[in-house]
Amino acid sequence: MPKADRNVNGFLRELRRRRVFRTAGLYVVGGWLLIQVADVFFPAWGLPDEAINDLLIGLVALFPLVLVFGWFFDITTHGLKRTLPAADGVEPGGRTLERSDYGILAGLAVPAALVLAFVVSTVLGPAEPPLPDASQYRVAVQPFLNISADPDNEYFCDGISEEIRNHLAGFGELEVIARRSSEAFKGSDVGIAQIAALLGVRYLLQGSVRKHGDDLRISAQLVDAGGVQKWQQDFDRRLENVFEIQKEIAEAVVDTIAPWVSHVVGTGYEPDVDTYLVYLRGREALHQREVARAIEYLDKAIGIDPKLAVAHADLGIALLIGDPGRANLDRAAQLIDTALELSPGLPRALAAKGLYLQQKRPPDNRGALKALYAALEAEPNMVDAINWLGNPSRALGEGEDPVKRLERALVFDPLHPVVNLNLSQRYADRGELERAEQTLLRVLEVPRPPHHAFMGMRDLLRQQGRLAELNAIAKGRSLRHLDMHYDLILSYALFGMWDEADYWSRRTREEVPADYWFKAFFPMLVPFFRGRYDEAARLSREILESRGEPIEDLDSIVRWWNAEVRALAGDCDGAALLVGDTLEPLRGLFGEDDNAYRAAHALAWSCRGGPREAAALDLLRDIEASWQARLQEVLYTPSLHQYLMAQNALLLGDRELALERFGAAVDAGWREYYFYTEDPRLDDLRDDPRFNALMAEVKADVDRQRAEVEERDAERDFIAELDAARANRE
Repeated sequence: MPKADRNVNGFLRELRRRRVFRTAGLYVVGGWLLIQVADVFFPAWGLPDEAINDLLIGLVALFPLVLVFGWFFDITTHGLKRTLPAADGVEPGGRTLERSDYGILAGLAVPAALVLAFVVSTVLGPAEPPLPDASQYRVAVQPFLNISADPDNEYFCDGISEEIRNHLAGFGELEVIARRSSEAFKGSDVGIAQIAALLGVRYLLQGSVRKHGDDLRISAQLVDAGGVQKWQQDFDRRLENVFEIQKEIAEAVVDTIAPWVSHVVGTGYEPDVDTYLVYLRGREALHQREVARAIEYLDKAIGIDPKLAVAHADLGIALLIGDPGRANLDRAAQLIDTALELSPGLPRALAAKGLYLQQKRPPDNRGALKALYAALEAEPNMVDAINWLGNPSRALGEGEDPVKRLERALVFDPLHPVVNLNLSQRYADRGELERAEQTLLRVLEVPRPPHHAFMGMRDLLRQQGRLAELNAIAKGRSLRHLDMHYDLILSYALFGMWDEADYWSRRTREEVPADYWFKAFFPMLVPFFRGRYDEAARLSREILESRGEPIEDLDSIVRWWNAEVRALAGDCDGAALLVGDTLEPLRGLFGEDDNAYRAAHALAWSCRGGPREAAALDLLRDIEASWQARLQEVLYTPSLHQYLMAQNALLLGDRELALERFGAAVDAGWREYYFYTEDPRLDDLRDDPRFNALMAEVKADVDRQRAEVEERDAERDFIAELDAARANRE
């Protein structure tokens, strides 16, 4: 045998004798088990994904040291022994350690300690969290936990965290995340690192509240993005000291994050505790868009303490939500003026005034911009004010680019549902459909995604004809919110699956809250989608008569949709009653409200040959002009808009232009086949082979996607899944 081979074989025998292979095997198995444990527990502890990679690097770096240790030493039942070289064919056992052996162990321990220090430091993270793109003065206040025996104290806990947030926002040097984003993770088990990453913050303020009678215990802690505690304190006080505690917590946070900032927290007007508790209930309801309850409690707070300016401002905002009638507009104006008299320059009141001025009829867009800019000068990170700038800026054709404005709002409120929805729509206008979709998908990552994100995704997918994906999004919305199934009604109706659409319509009427503004009209949806316009019109009359509301107080969506339903049933007079004899209220809304498009088209068809025909045709010409102007402003035209403009051309008598636009709508993703099989407005095209070929193309694609959904539904008992989710919540 060659000498080299004998040397190799001898070395391998020596490795076996010294049990180096056994040591290496045990180390590899132990390291693998450690990685598996880390993969489970690191995310739960809020550690980043990179921490597992750092642990693996450390284990690999220690491996050579383990081999050297195995060569020199052996761990026995009698302790650590030094392995001696073989002599004269004898394989002696280990001997007790001597002084020289400790030198070898020290030589191995030093590099091993350095490797372990590296692993610990990288896994746990540096003192400052690894967020290079987040300002070191950027903080989010999470909702304080209610650990009181009474679950009704939840609103009180939310109120405390919001007041602390408002105090912190008063320090211009800090960037404070707004309430909606901060509350997105309430009640979830999402880790600190993930929350910090999604919000883009360095610090999170967390806390808990225990309230028993007038005794109050508030615990607060400030942690960095790595989960390291920077400050903590417990406050045991009486309930009347709540304002003092809120200021102390804010000052402590500032002292920890930016000690060079002057520690003066503005107090403002402080009501008595009883008034404050009532106000908190109203403000919480307003944040949740429970408008009726918000008005009830804010009204009560003002009745107890008429000097509470912010309650006047918030009540004014509550009255302006949606499409307010004249009575609400008038009262909101009085409340906002009172708020500004009580507290001149109050940012919330200035923002409320800006909202009122753009909601009044006719709107005062110039005045609205002035009020909103004044609010932002006093409080630059007021996201509501930034968002409310959109309508007056667009109406006047001035102000910063809407995309930049909305992106600026997301700096302070990255998960704000309406801002993200509006930004997604602006991206879509620019033809950036993937970016529009990603904007909404990011909001859908939170534990309980808002309705607006689902609505935005629904509309994006519908415009592109991705109906099977729309059905999946609809199921996701129902599972997350449990009682709102409109998207499922729409989805199954688009497939012509009328039994399923009927089921979800009935279920929604049973489960949606009684004060949901559109609840009364759900019986009309499926008949309308099916083209049973006489039935839908009959229901329209019955529902509106039973409600007994003045027409001018109805939400515009309700008015325009009911007008469309009645017009398609051939009731021109009934439709005009909802719109106005001259049809003038529909003018100028094109590009703002698709319901106005559809109502105008239905009226133009139903009022042919009558006294309103000229007014209806004039509206269609107005739509045409608005459409041409819009084409100069946007790069992307949604398929539903292209279809509506095909209908516009057809009603104006241009058959060839209508077919051209209809073809463009189909190419862009229009897949509304089952909605328009009975539409009388298309009768003039039904004998044209080009139109029939396009409709056949649409039907084939819709039916293909319908088969996908039917297959998924057969494999998954979604109704049972939803019932189980509801049972768990209850």
